[in-house]
Amino acid sequence: MLFWSHFRSGPTDWACKLKKGEIRQQGLGISFYYMPEFVTVLRVPTGITSTDFSFTERTSDYQIVHVQGVLTWKINQPEKAARMLDFSVDVRGNPLSEDPRKLEEKCQHLVAVLGRNVLKELPLEESLKAAEQLGRQIAEGLRTESYITSVGMEILSLDILAVKPEPEVARALESAKREALLKQQDDATAQRRLSALENERIINDREAGNELSKEKASRTVSATREEHKKLEQLHEQSLAQQKLESDILRNTKEAESRQKLIITDARVTVEKQQILTSTEMQFQREVAEQKRSMLLADAKATADREQVLMSSQLELAEESKKLADARLEVAHKEAEAEKARVAVVFDALRSLTSDQLQSLSLMGAQPGVTIATAFQKLAERAHTIGHLNITPDLLNSIIQSDRNTKPQ
Repeated sequence: MLFWSHFRSGPTDWACKLKKGEIRQQGLGISFYYMPEFVTVLRVPTGITSTDFSFTERTSDYQIVHVQGVLTWKINQPEKAARMLDFSVDVRGNPLSEDPRKLEEKCQHLVAVLGRNVLKELPLEESLKAAEQLGRQIAEGLRTESYITSVGMEILSLDILAVKPEPEVARALESAKREALLKQQDDATAQRRLSALENERIINDREAGNELSKEKASRTVSATREEHKKLEQLHEQSLAQQKLESDILRNTKEAESRQKLIITDARVTVEKQQILTSTEMQFQREVAEQKRSMLLADAKATADREQVLMSSQLELAEESKKLADARLEVAHKEAEAEKARVAVVFDALRSLTSDQLQSLSLMGAQPGVTIATAFQKLAERAHTIGHLNITPDLLNSIIQSDRNTKPQ
């Protein structure tokens, strides 16, 4: 049974439709209908692919190193790759051969071969430091490799992530480097100690020279002190004579100054008394004037308050009078209204008969009162009544209702 299938490639997949060995349709991201029994569909991924690789090789000094890295590549000539490898897919888009997977394996093998060619020329220590050089040489070798060019591949980059020796060798290298660093530390410590000893010797020599200089200076100072003592004694005698003369002159001047100060103090005292007297009189006058002003202000304020109070009382009395007049007028109006109402009621009652008045008086009365009035009416018209029956039940009901209506 024949059936049609639909194929759609991704935006980075190159697809080709082959029928009887002839290309019917090809391109990136194309889609078409086909009959799987007669058509072969090829799909070549042209996007960027990253392939991890790792290999182990020997250096020029016969030491084993482990290399790890990432190869980034893509197929930029899918037509050439489709002619060299089988990229056919089934109706679900799954590869029908192992060639796409083997392409990555082939790239890993080529990287290992080219890495071996580089590492065999380098000793261990240089190979551990030559990750960048190793990656660059392997990438250049891949770009010129015939297999890579024949399948239309392009090598974008090759990064070496790590170049590691065997664990024992790594520990030995670390030990040697550690020992070298410790030796440098010891040399620095010894050099520092020698420098400290040299500095100490220089300091001791300087201290000895300073002691000799101090002794010579002390001798010179002793001789100078003797000479200074003699000069000081002569100078003290001269100063004592000058001090005596200056004391006499100063005492004379102080006596004159005291006399002048006494005279000046007396004058100042008199002037102060005069000033204080005039000031006190002026102050008393001002105080008296202020008291008089305050008394006048208090009297005026009291009069103003009394006047305001009297005005308020007059206004209150006027308001009370108006209120009393209003109340009197309201009482007159209420009396007139009551008088008019009573007159209207009496006018209405004059037009009623005695029976109507009696009926009005019985409105709201007890049932017993109403029945008693009815008996009275019957008694008045007894001459017109032929026969009248009054049952005991009627009387009992009247008595019972009367009892129920009495207050408890």
